[in-house]
Amino acid sequence: MRYGVRGDIIHSLTEESLLVFGELSDKWHGFLGLHSRRPQVTKHLRGPSDGMQLVISPKKVRSSVASGSERGGVRVGVKREIMSSPPPSTQMDVPAWISSHSPNTGVLDVSATPSYTEKEVTQAVQKALGTENVTYRSPEQERALHAVINNESPVIVVLPTGGGKSLTFMGPACLPQAGVTIVVAPFRALEDNIISRCEEKGIECLKWAFGELSPERNLLRRVILDECHLTYTASNYRVRLNHLCHLRVLNCPMILLTATLPPVSVPELMDVMRIRHPVIIRACTGRTNIQYMVQRCSIGDHVAVACGMARRWRIGLERGIFYCRSRELAEEVAVALRGSGFDNSRHFHSTSEGKDEALETWLEKGGFITATGALGTGVDFPGIVYIVHVGVPYGLVDFAQESGRGARNGEAVTSIILLDDAEYTKLEKTDAAALTTDEFFMRQFIQGKECRRLALGQYLDGTARTCRDLGGLQCDQCGEGLADWHHGEKKEAVEERAFEEMLDEVQRHCGFCWVFKKADEAEHRLDQCRERRVGVSIAQSERLRGLIAIHKQCRVCWRCGISQRICDGVEKGRPCRWNGVASVLWLAWFYSGVAAAEGGFQGKEFEQYAKWLGRRAEGKIQGVIVSNGMKLLWDQAQHKHSRRGLEVRKDAADEKVIQDALGSAATVPEGGAVRDKVVTDVAARREQVIEWLSQHCIYCEVTERHYGSNKHWHKTCRKSQAVPDECGYDSTLEWQAEMDEFRRGQCWSCKVDIDGCGLRESGKVTCGYGDVIMPVIYLLYRRKWLEKWIKQEGYKVGFGVAQLQKWLNEESSKGGVTRSRAVEAFEAYACEFSRA
Repeated sequence: MRYGVRGDIIHSLTEESLLVFGELSDKWHGFLGLHSRRPQVTKHLRGPSDGMQLVISPKKVRSSVASGSERGGVRVGVKREIMSSPPPSTQMDVPAWISSHSPNTGVLDVSATPSYTEKEVTQAVQKALGTENVTYRSPEQERALHAVINNESPVIVVLPTGGGKSLTFMGPACLPQAGVTIVVAPFRALEDNIISRCEEKGIECLKWAFGELSPERNLLRRVILDECHLTYTASNYRVRLNHLCHLRVLNCPMILLTATLPPVSVPELMDVMRIRHPVIIRACTGRTNIQYMVQRCSIGDHVAVACGMARRWRIGLERGIFYCRSRELAEEVAVALRGSGFDNSRHFHSTSEGKDEALETWLEKGGFITATGALGTGVDFPGIVYIVHVGVPYGLVDFAQESGRGARNGEAVTSIILLDDAEYTKLEKTDAAALTTDEFFMRQFIQGKECRRLALGQYLDGTARTCRDLGGLQCDQCGEGLADWHHGEKKEAVEERAFEEMLDEVQRHCGFCWVFKKADEAEHRLDQCRERRVGVSIAQSERLRGLIAIHKQCRVCWRCGISQRICDGVEKGRPCRWNGVASVLWLAWFYSGVAAAEGGFQGKEFEQYAKWLGRRAEGKIQGVIVSNGMKLLWDQAQHKHSRRGLEVRKDAADEKVIQDALGSAATVPEGGAVRDKVVTDVAARREQVIEWLSQHCIYCEVTERHYGSNKHWHKTCRKSQAVPDECGYDSTLEWQAEMDEFRRGQCWSCKVDIDGCGLRESGKVTCGYGDVIMPVIYLLYRRKWLEKWIKQEGYKVGFGVAQLQKWLNEESSKGGVTRSRAVEAFEAYACEFSRA
């Protein structure tokens, strides 16, 4: 039957009035004996049950149904229909789809809920946690648990990732006469994870399948909607999530759980789920044990850089995840990781074949897995310590969920967003009006110049808090993040390159002559060497290799003696890259005395030496345990690299003296004017100040805080550590790392690649530009001297730190000499500096 109403009434109709009108219509149909066009639905009123049962609409709903005995139970499901269409019924009190199966299946009367003692609640929590020692992760977790037990409804619970949301349904399921709990799990990975954890704790748990009803089970106690934020963030492409609101007609408490519900999105969730007056329990979602970083790379290099990260990270049975925006990119990164030596790396996607096997292998053996957002919400796996987003995440909510997969057991986690220059520029140029709120705060997180946690806290909690406010690991904007990490990455990469270069050089030469003479006198093959030395021969080097017994804890190749982090010959089933090279060097170093003088070998016998080479070395190399033989190779490579660097710098200094001498002569450039001798004087003054600052604390000298002796290193300066002026050593490192982004090729000062420039690990200066000029420029910037100088010279510099750093790396030809703006500024400061 159809009804006609006036047009002005339609505008005043509410959802509640429509439901009431529908119920009245059904009753009139029943009284008049008319056929109703829809199955009967009883309106659900909040509060204690009035004894009325419900009939669910025949519309199919993506959800899950739980059932359990009086001992308690949890049933989970994902992307399933809650029931098949029931036949028409004229009963108002008992739904046809329930009564046709079992009179014992239905909704538990809320007024009949038993009350529990504190002891019973404690015992239930002990079972759910699997421990006798009950401690709550936060007051909000405890409050949420008691809200569920006391049948408060509807309740929205916002706890951080790893904040123990699952206790809100696992705990009550362990109570006496617990009834049945429905858990709606939006992802299959989350569904399987919940079931596994329930079975591990001995909690009765069944996975519901479409069309199932369980007459042997009893009564429904509550409905839990996990990761409820997906009802409005993912419903556009997972349309059936829109149907979850139909669960509101169930006459039982409803609990909505999430770790990412921005305060601004609460009304949207309430509207989607048909909630009017929820109880909201919200905890700070900041994760103190996650260190957030953002790293840029060249266009198209993101996959290669990601693999480089994986190689340098010291990962064993620990786990890491590379999140990708698309399935194709996840597959590409996984293939690249396997090509980099991570043979177990696979990709995970909700529809990919073999995803379950990939997940099991990753959980069993550790290492890396690539994934889309299908592995990004709700799942709880231990040992995840590295999380990389390859590309810009879809939004801050997704990022918080995915980065929150780590640190579930309190581990320290590194979370990095890796994006290439094209992505960064595109994000920078996007009009803010074209971004959603979620995307806008994601951009703030990536491109903001302040603490990364400010964007997270402001959006997700409504309260902006920094790393220092939370007392957590500091992000790359707060001093302990990208600067130190990038410095360590560069250092390790340079050391490994030096090691490989040494072995490559020896492989191209006669290894014996390379040790006893020089490389230019060893340019012949080993088997063509005419030199005759007692005990030194190819046969003797092979004998030495055969006598070496590698300690079982050492991760070195048993064929060539090189660390397995570098040599993968045995693992890949192919010849070693430097087969036989190490044994030649070991033999030569034994007879040349290098092994005793620099390697720490204290014996004299050949056999003793072989045993010593195979023993476990003190300390690790690249995070792995190695033998004395590998450590000897590594140390000699680093010594050789350092000596070569000093020679390059000495040659550069000699060249500079020659150029200065030539520059001081009268030369006639275009226009007939004689070059101003002041240019040479300025350059000389620059070197004079560099030399002075190399021997004194840069902080004390630039800030003019001269108290006693300043002959200490900036890193150990107590004054810089005590004064909160952001001029400490860590801040200068961060500045240098940012400045390096605009540098290409080799450093003009030390003549080495930019990656190896300024790797200063002690008070000894390795590069006048990287170790002196750049820190000084930063301190001058912080003290406003640089700003005044720029205005005085009439230069125009764009707004922002990045624009300033880019400008400082541009070339300047002022005074007839080409150098960077940073060097020009330093020269101006050097002319004012009065201490040297």
